[in-house]
Amino acid sequence: PKGGKKSCFLDNCRASTIEGLTDQYEELEVLSMINLGLTSLKGFPAYPKLRSLEISDNKLSGELEYLKSCPNIVSLKICNNRLADIASLEPLKLLTNLSSLDLIECPIADVEKYRDNLFSALPHLTFLDGIDREGNAEPDSDEDYELDEDDDDIDSEEEGMKMLMTTRKRMRKQRMTMKKMGRKWNKMEQRTVKQ
Repeated sequence: PKGGKKSCFLDNCRASTIEGLTDQYEELEVLSMINLGLTSLKGFPAYPKLRSLEISDNKLSGELEYLKSCPNIVSLKICNNRLADIASLEPLKLLTNLSSLDLIECPIADVEKYRDNLFSALPHLTFLDGIDREGNAEPDSDEDYELDEDDDDIDSEEEGMKMLMTTRKRMRKQRMTMKKMGRKWNKMEQRTVKQ
């Protein structure tokens, strides 16, 4: 809100479309809308100060052009959505401040030469899925991995990157399982309180 908090976390609130976000929240710098069930970003408001947006674990397959009114987004996490090709990410070219993009568990992440193609399509991008072009982990990212150059099990940089991405996916799945367990626990507690 104006003059108030600069972060808003709407995680696990159920909504398939953008509702209730108005210009009243134009001061937001961080917005998280994880696991809402979003199928569209139509109606996404203009938040000129927004720097970090997380819309992971939804059902989005495109419509990223609705983010163009948020030109200062630096970090965008769209993990576990239905984005399947580079064309669906074209609108992100308009977000010239975007330096970190996370697409883990989106179908596009399984496409051959995904990283190379995305870094070419979005030249302003520094980090993709928490890793830069040279394979270095993003500072401040929640996963801080380093490849050991002396590791005999890794035969090439490409194999190392695959291993790193597999590890990140596995950890993300574990976090999602823990979130689901937490939601189930909360529901059980609510039922117990009602009885």
